[in-house]
Amino acid sequence: MPLGQRLTILLKVLGVFLLMGPPVGALMFFAGMGVYGASQTGDIAGVWWLSLFGLIYGVPLSYLIGITPAAAAGFILGATAALQRVPGHLFSTATGFFVGLCLAYAGGTPTALPNAETASDYVPTVLLVATCLVATVLCWAVARCTIRRPPAPSSPPIELARPPA
Repeated sequence: MPLGQRLTILLKVLGVFLLMGPPVGALMFFAGMGVYGASQTGDIAGVWWLSLFGLIYGVPLSYLIGITPAAAAGFILGATAALQRVPGHLFSTATGFFVGLCLAYAGGTPTALPNAETASDYVPTVLLVATCLVATVLCWAVARCTIRRPPAPSSPPIELARPPA
């Protein structure tokens, strides 16, 4: 495959991830926070307000935090699609998990707290990893549709002989 086609594939995948990844991640993050908050307090109305806050403020501001992990995941999947073959959903899941762990470590959230007494101490790490994982898989499902490999060379169509008239 020529270099121009490979670069086009990489840029298409990266574009989908950069445009879609941060808002999808923000929605996932606020939904996860709402579910966690509702499970702790039993206040379902709080989930509604948190979701509304996430739509109004979180989605537009999500590009400040989410552009780097979206670019990393998009580059990994786009480069793999351009250089080797189009990865499947298992590879995109592993990529999202890896990017989520890197984001958790970069944010200073250790995955194993030395004095963790309850499972709720691990919620920030689990939520970051789940956010990256879901956003990566959804973005890859969309980006995969934009990739078109050149068709394999085909033989000319076979023409059947017409019966005599």
